[in-house]
Amino acid sequence: MDHQAVLKYLDNFVNDPRVVTYSSLPESEKQTLPHSWQNILSAQGSERVARTVAQWDTYRPDFDDLPEYLKLHLQGVELIHHDGVYTLLYAVRAGESGKTLYYEGRNPKLQQAPASVAAVWQKFPATFRRFYAEFHNGWYHLSSGAMGPLPIESIFPLSDEEWGILDDIGPQPVDMKSTFAFFSNGAGTYLCVEFQADKMQTLLWSSKEAPKYGLDFWPVLDSWSVIGLDV
Repeated sequence: MDHQAVLKYLDNFVNDPRVVTYSSLPESEKQTLPHSWQNILSAQGSERVARTVAQWDTYRPDFDDLPEYLKLHLQGVELIHHDGVYTLLYAVRAGESGKTLYYEGRNPKLQQAPASVAAVWQKFPATFRRFYAEFHNGWYHLSSGAMGPLPIESIFPLSDEEWGILDDIGPQPVDMKSTFAFFSNGAGTYLCVEFQADKMQTLLWSSKEAPKYGLDFWPVLDSWSVIGLDV
């Protein structure tokens, strides 16, 4: 990964970015990173990419298409520091255009769930929670903060926002306080889950059109993540 190109890109979106050499970190700093990152960053080049893909493979068969896509298109992974924290930066070759896209995964050891999310977190699918606990607190296109699972701090109940679409679709189709947006397409549509007593419903919620219900959680999350990369 061209560090100068990376820094030029990061300067547009974050404060005080720098690319960090893992081996230069004091041991105390290394311990602030999850074990999955330490394993990845202790390698270089193609081996680092291979270890990254291998970590994604541990979330199969739930994340399925995304690990396959990364296996073919991931160009490099770097530890970066900006805004006072370390994150992992992915350089991924877009399947359609061939240009390089930069995705960011936040440090799971630093996550702080809002009270509303913490109250329902154990109801989210187990693999989803494990991904957040041991690998990334959200993973998304860095420039937009979209097209991947949001950081836990950014997951929100629909009741937190005003939705003009409600005037068009009539009676509230879901319990807005129990429906949580956890993935944004960056254009006003969110992948959400509604927790109803002992079951969970997955839906697409949009600021522009009627919601779509009865979706399968993992296939939609997995495919939407790949769509963001295949441009």
